[in-house]
Formats: sequence, C-alpha cells, structure tokens
Amino acid sequence: MTQPVSPHTATATAGRDDSSVRAKELARYLATDHGYGSVFTPLLPRVLVTHRHGSHESWTPDTPVQVLVNDVNAGKQRNVECKVLGHHDQNDVVFCITDEELDAPDLDLGVAPGARYLLLGCSNRSQRKPYSVSQGVISTTIPDANGLIRGDAPSIPGYSGGGCFSEETGKLFAVNVGKDDRNGGRAMLVHVASLLTLLRTHKGAPVPEWDWGEGA
Repeated sequence: MTQPVSPHTATATAGRDDSSVRAKELARYLATDHGYGSVFTPLLPRVLVTHRHGSHESWTPDTPVQVLVNDVNAGKQRNVECKVLGHHDQNDVVFCITDEELDAPDLDLGVAPGARYLLLGCSNRSQRKPYSVSQGVISTTIPDANGLIRGDAPSIPGYSGGGCFSEETGKLFAVNVGKDDRNGGRAMLVHVASLLTLLRTHKGAPVPEWDWGEGA
C-alpha cells in the first residue's frame, strides 16, 4: 500500500532539488589552483579573490598565478593566467587580476541574519564534479574585529576562498576565509561590500562605480 507523502517531506525534498540545481548553476563561479590547494572566487569579471595560504612571499604583487576555471556547465575546467594584485593581512584576503574576463556573479551588498546560503568549494577531488557545496544560514552580520561575519555551517578544508551565495537569488554576498575554532568551526566570511572597499585600495583595480554613500 502506498503511503501518502507528508507536505513537509515534499517541501523539504523540493528544497534540496532546488539547491542542487542552484549549486550546479553557480559552479562556474569557482576556480582552483592546479594543485587544488587554493579556491578562488570571481568578484568581478577580471578580479579573483581567495584566502591566503602558505607564505606571504608567494602572494606578493605581480606574482603570476595559473588557475583552473569551471566552464559554463561545470563539467570541465580550463586554464586562465592571472597575477597577484595584493593581499590584506587583517583577514588574509588576496586579490588577483586575470588576463581575460571571466563569468562573474551578480553581487548582493546587503545580507540579513537567517539568510540561507550555498558555499562553494573543492573538498573532494575523488568525485567527478570539479566542485563541492555546503549549505548554511548566516548567523551574524555584525563584523568582528577583523571585519568578518559568520555562517552557521562549519568551514572544512577545501572551502577557504569559496564564494557564499544566496540560496534564493544566486547572488554572491561573501567569501569564506576560514573557520571560527572558538565557536564550533563556523564559517568566517568577508562580506562583498568589504571586499569592494579593500579592492579600491589597489591602484589600477577595475572597481565599478557603486553608490558608496556619504563619506565613502
């Protein structure tokens, strides 16, 4: 005898299916180095952002970097040349500028606590897909002393530098730069508005004209 499906179960299943479709659409906004040790997120068509791994010397300005970028359907990757634009010690953010324009996501300059997100990364290279994804909820939007906000999902290896996208709209609103070991390993995120402010400090950076408000 066939059992009736609970409307709550049906809704949850539909939600998982929608998230899976959204994740596949967003996968083109993920790049890695050739060793899959660093994850990069396109902030703008010619600007990649990542979390600084390794020595400071490896991220000095003008250092050449080769990255693998997912194609439109995320089924394979292609090589793209770029160079380091600069880094920021306070939150270990690194900006790179590419030789060519890449697909870049729409940006969301505002985010509220409770917003559901998809976090892209590359945690398992044994799988066929060149990306992985985790889900979470923004737990606080009040920046800490380093300008970081928090997501409730733990940040695991392979997700530092990955983009944090709205599950509802698909817009990029933050980039993951590590985990908060004092609070259950929660994801530590740099908001897009903060990233654009940091990017403006680099001479020649292709920053769009945003309405930054009075005093910006």
